[in-house]
Amino acid sequence: MFAEEAPTPMMEPIVVTASRLPAPHSTTSANSTVITREEIEARQPRTIMDLLRQVPGLHVDQPGGRGGVSSVYLRGSDPNFVVVLIDGIKMNDPTNSRGGSFDFSTIDPESVARIEIIHGPLTSVYGSDALGGVIHIITSEGGKTPETQVTVKSGTKDDYYAGLNTQAVFGRAEGAFQFSVEDDGTLTSGSAFSSKNVHGNLRFSPVKLAWLNLVLRYNESRGERFPDDSGGPAFAVLRGRDLRDVSSWTAGLSLGRDFSPRWSQQGKVSFYQRNEDTVSPGVAPGARDPFGIPPNRSDNRFERLEVQWYSVFNPGNRWQFVVGANLQSEKGESQGALDFGGGPVPNRFKADREVVAGFFETGLEISENVNLEGGFRVDDPEGFDLQFSPRLGFSYGLESTKTTIKANWSKGFKLPSFFALGHPVVGNASLVPETSRSAEAGVTQKLFSSRLVLRGTYFTSRYYNLIDLQEGPPPILVNRSEVKTEGFEAGVVFQVNSFLTMDGHISYVKSEIEGSDEVLRNRPKWRGGLKTRVNVSGDFLAALDLLYVGRVHDSSIPTGDRRLDDYVRVDLAGLWRVSENWQFSGSLDNVFDADYDEALGFPAPGIRLYLGLRYSI
Repeated sequence: MFAEEAPTPMMEPIVVTASRLPAPHSTTSANSTVITREEIEARQPRTIMDLLRQVPGLHVDQPGGRGGVSSVYLRGSDPNFVVVLIDGIKMNDPTNSRGGSFDFSTIDPESVARIEIIHGPLTSVYGSDALGGVIHIITSEGGKTPETQVTVKSGTKDDYYAGLNTQAVFGRAEGAFQFSVEDDGTLTSGSAFSSKNVHGNLRFSPVKLAWLNLVLRYNESRGERFPDDSGGPAFAVLRGRDLRDVSSWTAGLSLGRDFSPRWSQQGKVSFYQRNEDTVSPGVAPGARDPFGIPPNRSDNRFERLEVQWYSVFNPGNRWQFVVGANLQSEKGESQGALDFGGGPVPNRFKADREVVAGFFETGLEISENVNLEGGFRVDDPEGFDLQFSPRLGFSYGLESTKTTIKANWSKGFKLPSFFALGHPVVGNASLVPETSRSAEAGVTQKLFSSRLVLRGTYFTSRYYNLIDLQEGPPPILVNRSEVKTEGFEAGVVFQVNSFLTMDGHISYVKSEIEGSDEVLRNRPKWRGGLKTRVNVSGDFLAALDLLYVGRVHDSSIPTGDRRLDDYVRVDLAGLWRVSENWQFSGSLDNVFDADYDEALGFPAPGIRLYLGLRYSI
């Protein structure tokens, strides 16, 4: 019966993250992946990391489950080379030892409306840190109809989730509020995780062609797992766990006004604060390190205030441009200690800096088929030289053959983190910014009335002055490495009929340290996957995901360097709207109980059943 229904053409998403000039996916030169709310509902993910696993060219790991720290490697770049935004607010924390990366474990997928992933540098838009790309998590806004949802979920690993979502209308204002609590139970050996999330969003239109948007988010979590480089549950000599307490909150106020069809202005003020307290038993000496890591503790505090204002001009039907400025003020400190056996040794640093930037973006439609876009950003970071970040993009679309060709070139930079500059043991105040040059070219071909879409992209990047640990003695962080990455991403999307879509992808990334035989960790050369989606009238959604990850080089102190085996993982999930008020959901993760490590000595969770119930008012 279903096979006889006529296919519905796939809707083209509007990408808002690649530029301040939102554009359809086909006309923007940026290579992007969009995860919609429909996909989130179908896949029933426990974490944002579960969603990111199927993104081409993006590798994720979460050793020790959510009790540990999640990392993303976009096109072979370091985790701290990806800017993470929530509703446009930057979430990277430069006080942590990972150089400013972001931990995704605290975000509740139930509050997410869509996720945009920009593959490739975007420093010309977002400044420091966006050397590898951008991941923008956009949360749900209020709707035109008041509604309240209560959701409960529970799994076979003593894990549970409970959440409340509500949206309301107040005259010219629309609001949404979300609260959730969750616990991972015994999902991962040697790991524990629990968290609470509160999120609010209010959009108000005081007058015609003007809007004001307020977002608030608070999270607190507690995690436990074996330390990094300890060898995890399989190889750790010391069996104590890292204990990590994190709390953070963000607030953002955006406002905009269309003064005429050819001129509008937008402004934003945002604040982000994060506190992380960690106590670690350390790591015993082993094959890779005869000294190991001593017991330690750290209390990190970080806050960022950002102010931005820009104008959008549309002097002609084929040309538009943006001019604006950005001010960013960051403060961070760490109070800690190392225990070498004779008592605690203080381990403290404190830092702050301001960055003033100006930027320009433009889009030019040369003809119906050819679009040019580009821009630049000039950053004046306190204590460093001026940083100039240009970007130039091109797209060519031929309507008669449904062919689109895209190309991009850009330069970027990343400021040294507060940890790298100020840590009393390995910090180095003389570090200079890391920089990059990147280029890519790709083609998209649509066939059979756009029901079949083929895509492929080649990319290459060079990273200069990378910050690396010089073991010494004494150990110290220095600018010394140059890394080259290159590879390709390819995929096919086939809309079989009105309710069945299949999306396959494969990617290859080669990352090399110039002039060295050293192999970079946690970067598989080959990744691939197949996503199958079923949507029957919006009342029944289902997903079957297959993921392949190639061999990965990793290391731990007790074992030294090793290769992790490749693996195949299959996940099954679905949602059934039984009535207007009731909805059932379920997921079966790692259906065939694949045995693999995401990091050396940290086995991934086995098969798990997770069931949910939602009641809507």
